[in-house]
Amino acid sequence: MEGENRKMGFGNSNPPPIREVATKSICTLKIQQNKLEQASFRLKERDRILFETCMGALKKNNKEKAAICATEIAEVRKLVKFLYNVQLAIERVIMRLETIKELGDIVADLRPALNLLQGVSQELFQVLPDVSTELNNVNSAIQDTLQQTKLTADENIVGVGKKTAAGEEILKEVSCFMEQKLAETLPEPPSAAEVREKVSTPIREMVALTASSSQVFGQKTRETTGFDPEKTLFSYKKSEIKEFSVKVEKPTPNLEEVLLEYVRKTNGEIDLGKCSSELKTSNEAIERALENLGTQGKIKIELRSPE
Repeated sequence: MEGENRKMGFGNSNPPPIREVATKSICTLKIQQNKLEQASFRLKERDRILFETCMGALKKNNKEKAAICATEIAEVRKLVKFLYNVQLAIERVIMRLETIKELGDIVADLRPALNLLQGVSQELFQVLPDVSTELNNVNSAIQDTLQQTKLTADENIVGVGKKTAAGEEILKEVSCFMEQKLAETLPEPPSAAEVREKVSTPIREMVALTASSSQVFGQKTRETTGFDPEKTLFSYKKSEIKEFSVKVEKPTPNLEEVLLEYVRKTNGEIDLGKCSSELKTSNEAIERALENLGTQGKIKIELRSPE
């Protein structure tokens, strides 16, 4: 490691100019940034798998397993958020170094970036120690170069826990942007399924209906007439029952409800002529409405033939 540092210009007794150090530091930081991107990708894949597992557990009503998965997702997302924050911080340092490389004589602006880099390096030590070590080497090399060029600063390189105004401004900007990006790319973990009350459909009253014409008829059974009470066709011509075809039209939506109420008021017996007159509609419309009500099981239709 010491040989590598000396080869890259880190740890030399006579550090190279700031432009050369900035160039090598940018290269090293980009390598570490790629490592962070790979680690972040693996964590996001882990997040996706846990999310699907959590959904599967909820579908099977396994709330305990779903809760465990949701907790683990939260921990994974904390790491994703942390790594994303580090990536953005390193990116800011790289940009500052690129600026310094172009304007090698103006190095005072590098101080806030070094403060940020030192803090990020120490926070990252528990997660990715190799990346943390590389960041420390970069920080030390730049600091040594600044000292050799007789540049001084009002503040020393700060450790974790202390904050500078410039570093705070950078961290605030990084944090806001990071939270916005995470909200766009990562879905929320599913919560436990909420228990919803099922609205039961009110049971409609079954009405026994006897349909007759204006004359008096005697009741015939299903066996003698051959009519199915559940699917009944109406045919009337004076007092004789005959089949005839009618053009099927969809009845007015409110007619069936009105007719059902009318049947209740007449105790289950209706006269088609009288009914059509009172409801101000045709016999055919009433017949179709009765047939629909019978098919839906709301009424039971019995036909009557003349005695």
